[in-house]
Amino acid sequence: MRLHRFAILATLLGCAWSTQNAESAEDLAYPHDGAAPVSVSVISVSGDGSDDSSELEAVAAKEARRYLFRLLQCPVTLHRFRTVDAAAVAIGALSSGSHSVVLSTRDHTAIHDLLGHQWNQTEYVEKVSLLEQDDSHFIQTVNGPSGQLVTSCVGGTRIASLYCVYSLCEKLGARFYISGDVLPPTSAPASQLPAVGEHDTFVPLFKVRGLQPFHDFPMGPDWWQPQFWKALATNMAKMKLNFYGFHTYPTKPTPGSIAEPLVWIGTAAGYNHSNGMVLPSAAYDTSWYQTLDFFATGTANTTHTIRGNVPGTKNIPTSSYCCGADQLFSRDCYGSAAQAAICYPTTDEESATVFNNAGELIAEAFEWAATYAGVRGAVGVEFPLALPPHCNATLQEAYEGMFGRIVALKLNISTFWLWTNEGVEDHGNGRGLPSSNPMWKNLVAEIKIAQAAAKAVGAPFALGTSGWCLGPG
Repeated sequence: MRLHRFAILATLLGCAWSTQNAESAEDLAYPHDGAAPVSVSVISVSGDGSDDSSELEAVAAKEARRYLFRLLQCPVTLHRFRTVDAAAVAIGALSSGSHSVVLSTRDHTAIHDLLGHQWNQTEYVEKVSLLEQDDSHFIQTVNGPSGQLVTSCVGGTRIASLYCVYSLCEKLGARFYISGDVLPPTSAPASQLPAVGEHDTFVPLFKVRGLQPFHDFPMGPDWWQPQFWKALATNMAKMKLNFYGFHTYPTKPTPGSIAEPLVWIGTAAGYNHSNGMVLPSAAYDTSWYQTLDFFATGTANTTHTIRGNVPGTKNIPTSSYCCGADQLFSRDCYGSAAQAAICYPTTDEESATVFNNAGELIAEAFEWAATYAGVRGAVGVEFPLALPPHCNATLQEAYEGMFGRIVALKLNISTFWLWTNEGVEDHGNGRGLPSSNPMWKNLVAEIKIAQAAAKAVGAPFALGTSGWCLGPG
C-alpha cells in the first residue's frame, strides 16, 4: 500500500452542478472511430436518502464521469443513487468482468461491507479508521461479489470524496494547477484504471491548506471578475486546498488614504440589519484598483483622488491599448465588477454602492466556493484598528458594527483575522519588537475587545491572528 501525505496537490476551470433527487443514469460515448476499448460505470452514493444530498458529492460524480471519459477514452455511464442500498444492488448487478468506479464516504457502510470481503478484518478496520482523519481518502481495486472489477474511491468526508476523484485522475496521468489542467494527449494510449490489489491512501499533512491573496495590489484580487473567483475555487479543490484568506487595508490613519471596500468599519447604526447594506451616512472613501489608478511618477496626481500608485506604471485608458488589446476591456476605467459603473466614488451614495457591490460579490463568491469546492474564506483588518473619518465610536462599538454587518450580509467565512501591521517589526533585523514594548499589551487588549464584540453579535466565525510578525522578537 502506498501512503501519500498531501499539503498541496491538484486544479481546473469548472462549473457547478445541482444534485438530482431521483436515481439517474447518464452516458458519454467516446467519439473515436471503431470500437471503444472498454466501458466503465461510475456509481455514486450522493446522499443518505434525504432530499438535501450534498452538492460536493454531486460535483464529484460529474467530475468522475467527465475526466474518466477523457482519460480512459471509453464510454462512461454515471449512475447516482440517494441510498446506499440502491447503490449496493447496482454494484451486485454488474456483469462479470465489467469495471466500475464507486464513489462513497466512510458513512456509507453498506458499500464498505460489500467491498470489504476482499480485505482481511485488520486491513478493513485500518482503512475505515484512517478515514476518520479529515479529508483522508483511499483508492483500491477489488473483485466484486460476482467477478466484477470495482475501483473504490472512499473519502473520509464529502469533500474528501471529491478529492478522491482528483487523486484517481492523477493516477491516470492528469495534473492540476491554478492555471488549468494538463492532461495526456488524446493520441497517447488510453490510461488504465488501477488493477486488483493496487491501493493508495491519501492523508493531509495540514488540516488547513490554502492561499493568501493580497488585495492592495492591482494584479491581485482587485481585478478578479465573478467567474474568476469561481474558477479559482474550483482549481483549489483539485489541488486539495480548502482555504483562502484575504489581507486587506480597510483604513489607514494617514490623512487622504483610501480604504478598500472588502471590509466596512462602522457602528450598528451604519448598515441595514436585514441585508448588510451600508448606508450612505456611514460610507467613506473606498475603492479597489482600477486601470486609471496609476501615475507616471512616484508622486500622486493631486488634481483628483484615486486609489493609489504603483511605481513604474503609467495611466493609459484601455481604449488606447495597442495591437487589439483594447478589445479585452469593456471600459477605460477597468477593474472589479463591483465598480463597473463607478470608476471612483465621489459622493457618500456612490461610496455606499461600492461597499455594497463588493459585499454582494464576495458573499456570492465565498458561498459558491464553500458549496461546490469545499473552500472556506477569511477576511480581516490590520490592527490596532484605525477608524474611518467621522467615526467617533469606541473600539467595542466599531468591532460590533463590523462583525454585525458581516453577519447580516451572510458572508460565509470560517475566520475573521486580525493582522498585526508592519509597525510591529524591527526592520533592521526582521524580528518583532521586544516584548517590553507596550504595543504588544495593547494588541492583546484589542483582541479581547474583538472577542467580546464577536460574542455580542453572535458571530458564526472564529477569530484568528496573523501579521508581519507573530509575536515579539
